[in-house]
Amino acid sequence: MRHVDIEELKLPKGWKARAEAAAKAVDAGGDPEDYANVWRVLKDRLADLLPEKKCWYCEVAVDRADNAVDHYRPKGRVSDAAKEHKGYRWLAFEPSNFRYSCTWCNSRRKGVDTAGGKGDRFPLVYEPDRRYSKTDVGPERPALLDPCDLDDWKLLGCRQESGESCPASTNKVDIDRAEQSIKITISTTDRL
Repeated sequence: MRHVDIEELKLPKGWKARAEAAAKAVDAGGDPEDYANVWRVLKDRLADLLPEKKCWYCEVAVDRADNAVDHYRPKGRVSDAAKEHKGYRWLAFEPSNFRYSCTWCNSRRKGVDTAGGKGDRFPLVYEPDRRYSKTDVGPERPALLDPCDLDDWKLLGCRQESGESCPASTNKVDIDRAEQSIKITISTTDRL
């Protein structure tokens, strides 16, 4: 995982107005998926933030894959929440919540050998900090490593002998975050 500066994302002319209109419709009870074209038009621009057009989580080149605009904080249901969470709908059209992802990392998988994939997962280090309504998510500390967080990339390493992803910290919380991220967004070598 490398750091990706999401602030470098260039929005097309008129995009903010379309996003604001979609956000208002969702606030009024609409389904974010009905407005998916709003974030999908940013897919290529997000891909361009890494010169190799790689998945931001696993760094696999996704030139032949049906890649996706992942919502780091899920726009729909959140399966990791202690109580029912209908998703971070208020962030569905917020570019700072978008991540460029391969289908492998973005889609939930439940097979024995392929379990993982982010899907509606968003574990936190401390669950009571989870936000359930339109509010500042600053108090939340995600357990899933974020390629847009300036420090998170440092927490994920690679075993020299096998190339497998591994924690790169001795701090217990950081190790746990790295291990959860490896399980959710499986590394390149785990796919081969």
